[in-house]
Amino acid sequence: MRAAVLTGPEIFNITELPIPRLKNGEVLIRVRACAICGTDLRIFRYGHPKIELPAVIGHEIVGVVEKTESDGSTSSGGVAVGTQVMVTPGIPCGSCDNCLRGRFCTNKSSIGYQYPGGFAEYLVVPAHGVNTNLFPLPNPLPPDQRPGDYTLAEPLACALNGLEQLGELPLSGSALIVGAGAIGVMLAKLLLRRGLERVAVADLAAAKLRLAGRVVPPEILLIDNGKVDLQEQTEKITQGKGFDVVVVACSSPEVQEQAPHLAGLYGKILYFAGLPPGRTSIRFDSNALHYKLASVHGTYGSTLYQNREAMRLIASGFTRGICDSSYPLDRINEAFQKAISGHTLKTIIEP
Repeated sequence: MRAAVLTGPEIFNITELPIPRLKNGEVLIRVRACAICGTDLRIFRYGHPKIELPAVIGHEIVGVVEKTESDGSTSSGGVAVGTQVMVTPGIPCGSCDNCLRGRFCTNKSSIGYQYPGGFAEYLVVPAHGVNTNLFPLPNPLPPDQRPGDYTLAEPLACALNGLEQLGELPLSGSALIVGAGAIGVMLAKLLLRRGLERVAVADLAAAKLRLAGRVVPPEILLIDNGKVDLQEQTEKITQGKGFDVVVVACSSPEVQEQAPHLAGLYGKILYFAGLPPGRTSIRFDSNALHYKLASVHGTYGSTLYQNREAMRLIASGFTRGICDSSYPLDRINEAFQKAISGHTLKTIIEP
């Protein structure tokens, strides 16, 4: 099989590898599509402490069940050969306190990290993830949908998880999302669904804002903070009150530091995007939190239930238009550079 092997910073090599041989209980997936995540971009540029190169990465995966391997003592999850599935990458351990409480598993192992990922023609789902991590696509697919559209299930589930961390939100309130990528767009639409009336998306890149403008409802405000001051726009939009919710969906220490000043009384701040190595420490005015009675929340990953909810949302058309670019496997380096440039919302690799 062909695989895109990450061998160093910003270098994928297209390599011929053997098709994996299955062990008992495992499932072989023929990859139909694997989308490029913001985390993939950071791995591509800076590496990752949990990934030893050379490696096959990619964790937003849709494929077809090609083969199962079972001696009868383990289950193939009831997913038949030929079924189109979304593969949720994070495999929970099933035994820790968080798993037993239905929470996010911190002992999970993940496809694209501990196991080879989806930037290849085939991948293996480990036996302990077969019963939990394969989600069949609707059959037939809704009109105007392709299998690759369901690569958005994992990032959409992460967005759902992030909003869950915020808890109750004020009806008719306001929100600002800084970062106009696919995650920012989905968060903005989810916040509208939660009953907030004034939702704004900001980005330094005018090109990304234009792309976002094609897929978000017209009532969502778009702010080019490369041309206007974000603090001044906040004052104008909220009439000096600050936003009820501020989401940082971009890897910017400066925006993380600015976020408390953009929030209003009882404001909630969500740090959605991580920072690259060497830039993970920030400084901000803690009095801005103290006197606003504001709160800061962190988030990453998602639960299996949130992935199920994401699949339903995609089938309803919630993410229509977000997957706006696709490349074959042998053009993966070009695809990653395109994603870095900000001239696409969500890029898909189709092996």
